[in-house]
Amino acid sequence: MRDRKATGTGSRLGNSRTGQSNFPSAIGADRSYGFMSGWAVKETAGAAATVNIRDSVAVPGAPTIADGAAGNSTAAIHYGAITYVTANGEGVIGPQSASLNSAGTTIIAYTGISTAPTNLKDPVIGRNVYITKANAPVAAGVPTNAQWFLATSSAGLLTASTTVAAGSNAQRVPDLPASGTTLTTFTLTVASTAVTGTTIAFKNGVGNIVVASSFGPIPVAYASTTGTTFVGCTSEFAGAVFSTGGVVTQPLIPENTSSTYNFNLADANVGDVRPSAVDKTGEIVVPISLAANESQGENFGQNVMELANGGGLYVEVATGAVQWMVKGE
Repeated sequence: MRDRKATGTGSRLGNSRTGQSNFPSAIGADRSYGFMSGWAVKETAGAAATVNIRDSVAVPGAPTIADGAAGNSTAAIHYGAITYVTANGEGVIGPQSASLNSAGTTIIAYTGISTAPTNLKDPVIGRNVYITKANAPVAAGVPTNAQWFLATSSAGLLTASTTVAAGSNAQRVPDLPASGTTLTTFTLTVASTAVTGTTIAFKNGVGNIVVASSFGPIPVAYASTTGTTFVGCTSEFAGAVFSTGGVVTQPLIPENTSSTYNFNLADANVGDVRPSAVDKTGEIVVPISLAANESQGENFGQNVMELANGGGLYVEVATGAVQWMVKGE
C-alpha cells in the first residue's frame, strides 16, 4: 500500500500532474492507482471544512495546433489544450500543445484531440477546447489557468446553455429495455437550442447534453435538434425526471469520437470562459464534512474500493483547510 499526506485545495492521486494545489502530485508514477483502502482527514484552520474524494477521469493528452486556411487568428505565439467533460462536470486542463507562432489571419487547426475510453463508470460525453491569447505566455512558457480561454468560434459567445421548458416538465426517462440493447427514444423540450444572449447554439446533429434531473445532472444523447427540442434522445438513467427550469448544457465538442477542431477568432473576440480549476469529472465516492479541528477517517481493510474511471483518486478540498491521507494501490 502507498499513502500521501498534504494540505491544499485539490490533488489528483495516481497522476503525475496537479495544476491547482501544493499537494504531492502522485501516488505511483502513473494512473495505475485502481483501489482505495482507507482515508484520513484533519481540519487545520479552526473552521468547518468540506472535502470530496472523487474517482477521477484521466486528463486528455496534448493536441497539435497549426495554422490552417485563411481566417481570423491573431499573429503571435499560442498554445492549445483540452479538457474532458462528464455529467459530473469538467476536468482540469490537460497538457499544453507545442507552441504555435501563428502567422495571423488564419484558422488555428487542432488535430490529435484525445478521446476517452468508452468503458468508464462516468462516461466522457464531450471535450472542451482551450486556446491562449497572443504571447501569453511566450514560447516555452506554461500557461496559468487564467491564461486559457474557451476556443469558441463565435465572437464573444460562451458555452451552450438553456433550460428545460414546460413541455418536458415532469417528463420521465423511459425504462430500460427488457431485452436487447436499444434504448427507447424521447423528445426533450427546452427554451431554445439557438444562440441566446451570450451562449452558443447547441450542435444540430448527433451529440450529447447534460440535463438537470431528479437524479442530479445526467448525460443525454440526441440525434438532432429543432429550435426548441432535442429529438431522438436516449439516456441510461431510467426513471430520472426533468423539471421546468432545469439547466441543460453542452461541451464545445459534444461527443467523444472526433479528433479535430477549427478555431477561427481574433483574440479580441474570444469569450471570457476559463477551464475548471478543480477536477469534477469523477463521481464523489467519499463526501466529508468536518467541524473545526475535527478529524475523520476510515480503514476499509480487505473491502477495498475499486476505482473505475482510469484517473486515480482526486481529493477536492471544497472549503476550508485540511491535512489528508489516502491509502490504496
